[in-house]
Amino acid sequence: MGKDPSNLVIHFEPRFDYRGDKGKIVLNSRNGGTWGAEQKEGYFPFQTGSSTKVSFTFEQDKITVRLPTGNPFLFPIRFPITDITFLSVENFTSKSITLQ
Repeated sequence: MGKDPSNLVIHFEPRFDYRGDKGKIVLNSRNGGTWGAEQKEGYFPFQTGSSTKVSFTFEQDKITVRLPTGNPFLFPIRFPITDITFLSVENFTSKSITLQ
């Protein structure tokens, strides 16, 4: 999510088994085409073929990520952003997206 593919305020990637990460949620940001430092979360509620709800709450300096079970986790907003005009979902089937 962000302004465009080169400017993402949050990149949320559940990694089932990718690049040495197994059962991890990886978060990152991309500013001007440059990736920041990855934040890895060990809580992994995803199962292949099952449904899961993920919500993102944007606050002044952080994004709260909530999953159906477990504690929410925080991701810092690393650069100023006023509007999110770009959303991309890849390699997942989404049944609904709700924006408030």
